[in-house]
Amino acid sequence: MWEHQSLFRVSAQLFAEGIFNLLDRNLRPEVFLVGFASAKEADDPAAVVVEPPPPAMLRPTSRT
Repeated sequence: MWEHQSLFRVSAQLFAEGIFNLLDRNLRPEVFLVGFASAKEADDPAAVVVEPPPPAMLRPTSRT
């Protein structure tokens, strides 16, 4: 959704790992970003982006 989205997710992941490691080293946090396109975006105002992309078997299929 924005230029540095993946870098932000990696930073959030490292931050979460640092905090959870203080609590218990067996905890494995996983950070996901969900972005919703604004109405200002011309390409697809209803678009939703997940970072990192989910595995293919978890992606929704289109209903046509």
